[in-house]
Amino acid sequence: TTTSTTTSTTSSPLIAGPHLFLGPGRGSSGQSEVLTLPGLTPATCSIPAHPKSGIKGYVATLSEEGPILCGGWHSSAYQRDCHLLTEDGRWIGTPPMQTIRHRASSVRIGGAWWVTGGHDERALLATTELYYNNTWHAHTNLPQPVQSHCMLQVNSSHILLTGGHTTNTRPSAA
Repeated sequence: TTTSTTTSTTSSPLIAGPHLFLGPGRGSSGQSEVLTLPGLTPATCSIPAHPKSGIKGYVATLSEEGPILCGGWHSSAYQRDCHLLTEDGRWIGTPPMQTIRHRASSVRIGGAWWVTGGHDERALLATTELYYNNTWHAHTNLPQPVQSHCMLQVNSSHILLTGGHTTNTRPSAA
């Protein structure tokens, strides 16, 4: 099951207070779930099914407008499309990534969203792209291709990239 977790303490008509957004994944029929924090109890809100009901392996972030989900795998095809869950509870299309990506990773840095690696139709990817000002921009390549990795902002100047699978399909060292 692919699950996207995004936390927020902002209020919106859709969800008030601190919450955890669990995005759609394999077998979810495109349904997402919202849990309240810190108790992890189901929130009293209704989220429509994602437009691509079988989407999995995508990246997600919480933007000022709401959660954005990009890329992944749907209907036996790799994806680059992006969808935003608006405050009024609708999924709308946003600019697609430049590159098709399944099992990529991402992190927020400054006012941008950095998406790295993943897999396209042909191979694992070392390419990265930044999303800012509602536009995708090519960014610095990773040292080697990787998918299913994890990224975490450690502080204002450092990002930790760990794990994942490299071209030899074995988990890479941290």
